[in-house]
Amino acid sequence: MLANRVLRRLSYALIGSVAGRFLFYVAFGVYLYGEGGAALLGIAGLLRAAPSVLVAPFAGPLVDRYSKILVMAASVTSSGLG
Repeated sequence: MLANRVLRRLSYALIGSVAGRFLFYVAFGVYLYGEGGAALLGIAGLLRAAPSVLVAPFAGPLVDRYSKILVMAASVTSSGLG
């Protein structure tokens, strides 16, 4: 994979993206803890997880009914919009 220039650049971009997202969450957590303590950090975590917890039981059966390609396309599109 590293011999292919395009795949190598894509891999480096993915590593940078994942590292940036991780560092953002760490910095955001430190900021929230500094502003409001553990309670504010917990509330932020709850608000981040709540949509997944509420949607997952209903999305599972719907996803099984449709084409995997269609589901992935809808998922990526909705992720880009939100």
